[in-house]
Amino acid sequence: MINEVLNPWMLVALIAMALPLIIEWLFRRRRQRIPFPAMRYLMNPKKRRRIKLQDLILLLVRTVVPGVLVIALARPLLRPEAGRGTDQAPRHVVIVLDGTYSMGQSIGQTTAIDVGKSMAQDVVRGLPKETAVSLIYLGNRPDVLKERTTDRDSVHDAIGRIKVSDMAGRMADAVAEADKILANQGEMGEVYLISDLQRSTWSATPEDQRDPKALLAQLAQRHGTFVLDTGGASVFNAYLTRFEPKERVSAVGMENRYEIDIEAKNMPANGKLWLTLYADEDKAATTSASERKPGKLITRELTVADLPGGRATVVIPHTFVEPGEHLLRVELEGDGLPTDNQRYYLANVPANVEVLIVDPKHDAAATADPLISNSGHLRNAIAPRTPPGFDRLSPFAVNVRRPDEVLQLNLERFAVVVLANVGNLNDALVSRVEQYVGDGGNLLIFVGDAVTPYEYNTKLLKAGKGLLPCELESAVGLTPNDALSKSKATPSKAAELMHGLVFAASDPHPAVANVRQMTRQPAPPSISRWMPFKLNGKTGEFGRPVAYLSNKQPLACERTFGQGKVMLVGTSADAGWNYLVYTTEYLVLVQELLHWLIGEPDRGINLQIGQSFQQPVLLSSQYLLLRRPDYTKVRLAPAPQGNLWRVTYDQTDRQGIYEVDTSAEVMTRRRFAVNMAATEGDLTRVEPEAFRRELDQAGVHSWGPDKAIRRAVESRHSIKEYAWLFLWGVLGLLAIETLLATRFGRRRG
Repeated sequence: MINEVLNPWMLVALIAMALPLIIEWLFRRRRQRIPFPAMRYLMNPKKRRRIKLQDLILLLVRTVVPGVLVIALARPLLRPEAGRGTDQAPRHVVIVLDGTYSMGQSIGQTTAIDVGKSMAQDVVRGLPKETAVSLIYLGNRPDVLKERTTDRDSVHDAIGRIKVSDMAGRMADAVAEADKILANQGEMGEVYLISDLQRSTWSATPEDQRDPKALLAQLAQRHGTFVLDTGGASVFNAYLTRFEPKERVSAVGMENRYEIDIEAKNMPANGKLWLTLYADEDKAATTSASERKPGKLITRELTVADLPGGRATVVIPHTFVEPGEHLLRVELEGDGLPTDNQRYYLANVPANVEVLIVDPKHDAAATADPLISNSGHLRNAIAPRTPPGFDRLSPFAVNVRRPDEVLQLNLERFAVVVLANVGNLNDALVSRVEQYVGDGGNLLIFVGDAVTPYEYNTKLLKAGKGLLPCELESAVGLTPNDALSKSKATPSKAAELMHGLVFAASDPHPAVANVRQMTRQPAPPSISRWMPFKLNGKTGEFGRPVAYLSNKQPLACERTFGQGKVMLVGTSADAGWNYLVYTTEYLVLVQELLHWLIGEPDRGINLQIGQSFQQPVLLSSQYLLLRRPDYTKVRLAPAPQGNLWRVTYDQTDRQGIYEVDTSAEVMTRRRFAVNMAATEGDLTRVEPEAFRRELDQAGVHSWGPDKAIRRAVESRHSIKEYAWLFLWGVLGLLAIETLLATRFGRRRG
């Protein structure tokens, strides 16, 4: 349908259609009517009517010829978009390309992202040169790569450089961004949305109730809207959701078990997966032949039976034989989407995890009996001896010092500092320990006869602003020997004299949640003397309880201080106040308390996509260079934080290993791993037919992968000129006029 003429002023010449009529009227013969009655017998009335009809046909053809010629000279055009806006409105086309990681799935010999890029480039090729184009890439969030540019080559190249994201996204965000771009320009446009129609991308969530289809329907009321399907099917996909050690605190020579969570969707009955663990691949080139070869460690085959309900947790043991930072990678093979088939873990494995015990009774002489001191039993519980032929039992190594020696030590090399019945606290020691804990160290306090509640409350509690997680009170109860003797003499009072150690049944503190499970039986009543404490004061809560006595009195409590943790146990670390030190529960309890205090030392360098990396800079405030997994480089600017400089990087949008190009003297942890959040592992697509019906009802056009995209876009956007058609019409009418005039024998010279 013609909706515009290029030279509308030419239409004035349509008056030329009157020329044949004027000529006919001017040059027709003026006959004088003479009555002659006999002539009516000579003229045939039928022939006379035929001649008049022939003259009328010739006159009509001659009248139409100048009109058709004038229309041809006016150059009629067809602009497809003219019906949706003003003729002067510039074209604006928005292309939205789904780049979420499900687009990495295989489609025949290619991938969905490659099909989508080809479709987007076909759209660009089909647009007229003057068309303004905006390009939106949907990864974790919509990213506007090009905005309202008429340089089609730059848009074409930008599409070619796109890579599938390692993140999931919401199509509702992309539709809203496209609507926003068009609304900012205040013009009519078209939106081409290219996606694999994966259900999780196109569905509303509890956190985001927006329905992309409803947003498209609203968009289609103002702009031409098209959904281009890259194709594909609900293929079998397996993905990794977790890869981490069961024991977060480890050391050289200690077997660690790595847990790998796997989920599978649409797995066929005869489907198989292969799970492989790799270690220290980055060191393969520097390993000598005499050393243990890094790389592939073990491969396990998994079938449908190994994944009941589509889920499984695989445990793979591994023992490090050298201290240092080690890179582990686990990879899954056998499904249709490789993007979510691997995860990384960076582990800093020391030769020993150092623990410092501060013991006023410590005797460094080789002949001294360690059990006479405050820390003999504690030392055995922290670092038990490993029997010959067994794997290492504990990652810890103990260093015992007297209080006057602590100020000469570098406390930062110790994971935990233990105060074992330390009295007569001097200000220098308190200040040094406060600085250590505030910078991220951990403190474990055992009380005893040397501990004075007033001194601890004054120097360590400081009305809730100090290290102590509670307000201590005077010790109560008897010594174990006295309590045992009195229990034998008065059996009815035994329960009041000796108490067992209990934990909250419904919601135990994470520091002691596994003690009962590991000891497999409760310990007998073994604590006869303890130091009660208050967890609340006038300034609020000091700390929270960890463990209780059987009389429901809290025995252990904890709090955070600065970047570190503090825990207090209200009984002695030796046998002076309890028989607990002689039980297996004591060994398990001490190990669990230390593990909880240390926490996850590698947590800050094993991140999920989108999480921030933060590390202190020790020596320099100059810019640092960060190498990303996609081989790009980013400059990091350290920022002051307290007494240290710290770097922060939050653009963790790619899975892999990131590395800061500096030395260990500047940053202790220079590498960090980023893993995917496998939220698009289910490749199930929306139901195609129902989806297309909904779009059609909403006025949204849907094109499949077999659509000739470029030709379809050209037919919508190319301007069609019909002058040539009207010129051919003029020639045709002239030929008809000549033929008719010759045939009728009435051609006029």
